[in-house]
Amino acid sequence: MTPDELKRFRDAIREMRRYDGFLQDERSFNYWARIHANLCQHGWEEFLTWHRIYLYEFEQRLQDVDPAVTLPYWDWTLDDQDWNTLGVDTGTIPEPYRCWLDDEAITGLRGLISQENLSKLRGIVGQKFDSGSRLLRKAGIAYLPNLVDIDRIFEAALRVNPLWHRFRWPGGDASLIFEGYPRPEDIERILNLSGFFAFGSGPTNNHYFGALENVHNLIHNFSGGLNPDYNSTSPVRLPNGELDPQTGDMVSPGTTAFDPIFWGHHSNVDRLWSEWQKLNPSAGPDNPTSVLPPSTLTVADTADIANLGYEYVMSSHLFETDSSVALTRFRSAAAGVSARVLANHETAEIRIHRVKFPLSGGCFVRAFLNQADANAKTPVKDNPNYVGQFAMFSGGCVGGPGHCDPPEEPRRKFDRRHRHHKTPGNIRFDATIAVQRLLGLGATDFHVQLVVLGLDGAPLNNALWVDGVSLTFLD
Repeated sequence: MTPDELKRFRDAIREMRRYDGFLQDERSFNYWARIHANLCQHGWEEFLTWHRIYLYEFEQRLQDVDPAVTLPYWDWTLDDQDWNTLGVDTGTIPEPYRCWLDDEAITGLRGLISQENLSKLRGIVGQKFDSGSRLLRKAGIAYLPNLVDIDRIFEAALRVNPLWHRFRWPGGDASLIFEGYPRPEDIERILNLSGFFAFGSGPTNNHYFGALENVHNLIHNFSGGLNPDYNSTSPVRLPNGELDPQTGDMVSPGTTAFDPIFWGHHSNVDRLWSEWQKLNPSAGPDNPTSVLPPSTLTVADTADIANLGYEYVMSSHLFETDSSVALTRFRSAAAGVSARVLANHETAEIRIHRVKFPLSGGCFVRAFLNQADANAKTPVKDNPNYVGQFAMFSGGCVGGPGHCDPPEEPRRKFDRRHRHHKTPGNIRFDATIAVQRLLGLGATDFHVQLVVLGLDGAPLNNALWVDGVSLTFLD
């Protein structure tokens, strides 16, 4: 995620947490966590379908706060564990979910915790830890007898990063985790399974856990982990009156969704199912009419994520345009693609969004990468920066004034007619080969150029009106 995407996601979670004190308020984060506690489906064919709708409706709630927010997915295979040292509370999770304190948090703790502990915390400002316990150990603050101070330290850490969770201690026995922690070849093997039930989980009349759910279970246990400060003979009572838990919240279906990492974990499960669906487009569960409570949506509604309005990408970099102005040439800023995405993506695309149908006749759109001066005369043959060409097929209007104007959105609530014949569409260029060529020549980031040409090869200034251009990487 870009820094802005991550900030928006954190801010939306933080806003939902404002309502956690109101048990029945569907705007609250904990309200949605309790849905999983009460209704989650595991060990049979609604494992994938139920969780897809659960993710979809939670994301809709996030977008009620900020329409630009989307759920990220946690690709488990990208996290390298140190198998020589793996044990209780020694595992690795993605950095955005980690625990740290900033200068503002330290300032806010003045007068709330002992001066000694405050001084210790100043020595680790900005350092990120995979659990709160590791932060305390690094600072040299003992768990007992500092529970009140620790409560306040953790409250401050949660304000800094609402994606961190107090009851999360990733890790486990090295031999157990090593045997099951998914590697890329394990995921490929699972994706190559041909039957939905072997891939997902068993049918209505024969419940069992499928291959993907087995891996899913391990990641739950790994990321929740064991509490390193748990005392079985004399359990510690926390300042809020509850007993300190033995395991992290991700370990139990009743508590798992209270940990924000749950949503990244299950988004990856859903992503892998969407990849499997591409390989097996006609295969699926055998109960399409079943309703998935508490939603009113059915199993059939989960068959195509495009109908739910989302897709899975590694990263996407959008450059907005003014759709009232026709483009002749377009040059984007640098996308800021991360090195990890460049190293691990499988496909790259240039997308032109909501293209209006021109009335000036046919035209061509050429796409380039990292060629800032691209114009009508720029050669395409043997040019490593050239991506491709798209032919626009359109012409004069056959009706009266306004007949071919793009329709306004949204339509009236009960207008169920077929879409307008001039509804803007999208153009996609497969940029994978061009990206690989330029990476081989030393490129470390990318920017997009477009050139609009008439049938005579000259620049055309009244043919391309669009809402935006993006550079998208998929795995």
